[in-house]
Amino acid sequence: MLTPGGTCASVGNCVMHTLEHKGRFLHFYKSDSGWEYVRRPGPGTAVSIIAVTGENRLILVEQLRQAFNKRAIELPSGLVDGGEHHAEAAMRELEEETGYRCESAEPLCLGATSAGLTDETIELFHAKGLSSRGAGAVEHMPDGTVRHRDERGALGENERIIVHEVPLGILGLWLERRQSEGLVIDLKVFLAQYRLCKDG
Repeated sequence: MLTPGGTCASVGNCVMHTLEHKGRFLHFYKSDSGWEYVRRPGPGTAVSIIAVTGENRLILVEQLRQAFNKRAIELPSGLVDGGEHHAEAAMRELEEETGYRCESAEPLCLGATSAGLTDETIELFHAKGLSSRGAGAVEHMPDGTVRHRDERGALGENERIIVHEVPLGILGLWLERRQSEGLVIDLKVFLAQYRLCKDG
């Protein structure tokens, strides 16, 4: 465990950690063994949600990711606010990013996002009782996907999110095509694909 000053407060086989740089959203640490990693101030927990429409389309979001300087295909996701229940955060992020609401969010799994890079964890949920508050203008693509024309995102967070609804039957091919076009596919999308195929 780290103290506010950046050193380890536990006993036993303790590795010392030093705060090297403090950014607005990320803190950069270095251990006495030379390992470098980042931490998020606050809860350090994120949520992602698998949401499938009544037409058997998986809801995915597309946005620019600065680390890659490329657009990425992801599940609706976001950080848990302080004191917020994880399921509530998942439901909030789904609505903010896609315009869809759900009656409940069923927890599926919790794990590290990149254990060698950050202490951030993410919990995956499955949306139940999905309904739309109004998708606005949409474009029906020849392959059966639906693309929302209006960009979405939380106010004040500088998000410009494009929403896609992808039929489960062509999800693998659709992801391959987007990857070949130079987009980054978040691994949680593949996890959702595996989970949905497994569940039938």
